[in-house]
Amino acid sequence: KGKKSGGLEYTECFSFSATKAITCGEGGIVCTDDKKLYNQLKHMRNYGFQGDYNSKYIGLNGKFSEMNAIVGYHSMNILDDVLSQKKRNVNILKENLKEKYKFQEITNGVDSSYKDFILLDIDYEKVSKALQEKDIQHKRYFLPLHMQEFVKKNISPFHYDVSFLDSEKVYNNSVCIPAHAKLTDDEIKTICETLNNI
Repeated sequence: KGKKSGGLEYTECFSFSATKAITCGEGGIVCTDDKKLYNQLKHMRNYGFQGDYNSKYIGLNGKFSEMNAIVGYHSMNILDDVLSQKKRNVNILKENLKEKYKFQEITNGVDSSYKDFILLDIDYEKVSKALQEKDIQHKRYFLPLHMQEFVKKNISPFHYDVSFLDSEKVYNNSVCIPAHAKLTDDEIKTICETLNNI
């Protein structure tokens, strides 16, 4: 409690893709207080080498472009407004949907960015059909790792037939609905009416 993300653990990773609270269009950041890991990561983001073309680690081209940095700079300047608007939207959605739907619980003392707003224990096909009819963007939450094709084929023990029932239940019975900062009050009203009329 009272601590900010980025300095809580040995290392923390953040995505800056387009759907995140701080976006650079693409990319991300790793925060660490470990000097050895920091130096290794510097090599890894530059093809595994540091100026001598002798790769010491497996690497990639992970350097930011100036355009990505400009987008990120602007994103940080409007962050408080974006988070405030998203929280407002989520509170309206919760107030209007609480009689019929269950939401992801946020731990007390944790300040969520609401990157996704998820309805749980729903009939996905039924809810999806109703949302599609009103052109309301929505999606399933992420496919569990053990169900992803690459993992199933290549990473032991997942190439065996395994099941993680809780993960599969959440995936099969949840939906992400819009809660982004640009939603209008009329759009929120349409989302709530559509869901409550199912």
